[in-house]
Amino acid sequence: MAKRARHREDALYLIYKIVRRLRREWRALNGGLNLMAMVVAGETFKDGVRQGRVSEEVTSA
Repeated sequence: MAKRARHREDALYLIYKIVRRLRREWRALNGGLNLMAMVVAGETFKDGVRQGRVSEEVTSA
């Protein structure tokens, strides 16, 4: 049991270090809530330019 606990502690420590490093390099997405609402609604983008909505036929296949 002690060996298993040690592996778990090691894994949690690595995750902590990764999250801490990513937090320093984190950058908010440009566009904010409006852009995110468009993505959720099904809008598609190519190279940052809005292409339109995803058709239902394409998503069902």
